[in-house]
Amino acid sequence: MLVRHSQRDPPFDRPRFTPAGAQQLSRSALVKMAAPDQLYTLKNLFWVGNYQKALNEAATLHLGGTELGTQRDVLVYRTYIALKQYSVVLSEIPADPSTSAPLQAVRLL
Repeated sequence: MLVRHSQRDPPFDRPRFTPAGAQQLSRSALVKMAAPDQLYTLKNLFWVGNYQKALNEAATLHLGGTELGTQRDVLVYRTYIALKQYSVVLSEIPADPSTSAPLQAVRLL
């Protein structure tokens, strides 16, 4: 025989209470949050300090001119800075205003 601990325990088939300020996430937002991070390995190699492997990993990623491509480029140039190869960063990132803001910030490092 199954006995509930208290008469105040709600039955399991009732919907759960949602606070008034809580927002329901749309299906597209859930899919976007669950999407795999294509730069995961590159970020980990960079933060661990394995810079040469990070450069090798970045060379295998083909992300094009997308936002992920810019993030990859930022990590690559930060890796060159960590390796003290400043001339590579200065020669490859142009100083003109048409360069994206994250890359301009890395150039100033």
